[in-house]
Amino acid sequence: PLSMEDTVASAAKSKKKSKEDKSSRRRSGRGAEPRRAAGRCQAAAVEWEKEAQMPTLPGNFDLVVVCDCLYENRDSWSSLQQLLQRLVGLHGHVLLASAML
Repeated sequence: PLSMEDTVASAAKSKKKSKEDKSSRRRSGRGAEPRRAAGRCQAAAVEWEKEAQMPTLPGNFDLVVVCDCLYENRDSWSSLQQLLQRLVGLHGHVLLASAML
């Protein structure tokens, strides 16, 4: 299992790679047309510890966005980590958005 620090580092690395990919496409002239993705989006406020103990959400998401949560008590981070490992699909990503990072 990844530590919270590894999860944050991985998210930062993924963000940097995404920026580099966009810059490369712009320089090569490709990527001028936006891609349209098919699918659906689900938003939910989740109590990490409750969800980690008694899961109610489906898993296998392509992207999980976690907003303004890392300032919470570090004691609850292990529950968040368990939850993310269950929710994110095999090739999925976690985006951590926080003013505190």
